[in-house]
Amino acid sequence: MPFYDDYKLLVKESFIDAVVVMTPIPMNPVVAIEALDAGKDVFLEKPMATNVKDGKELVKKEKETGKRIFVLEQYGQVRQMRRYKK
Repeated sequence: MPFYDDYKLLVKESFIDAVVVMTPIPMNPVVAIEALDAGKDVFLEKPMATNVKDGKELVKKEKETGKRIFVLEQYGQVRQMRRYKK
């Protein structure tokens, strides 16, 4: 698997079916829309956008392209948070 330092090149690759977007949250919609336009399914961490306008644009783009958006939540800190609550 090649390494990419530019997501725009990665999403254009025909052998890639889906991308996992792990960027700073404000970049999520930008990268996800580019990937959807390139025919990729998209996995991204929640929140999928920082405002309603961008969130609606993502949903609209998902419907237009027929590709899927999967919103993920990281649970790596759950055990740590339980300790803080005690």
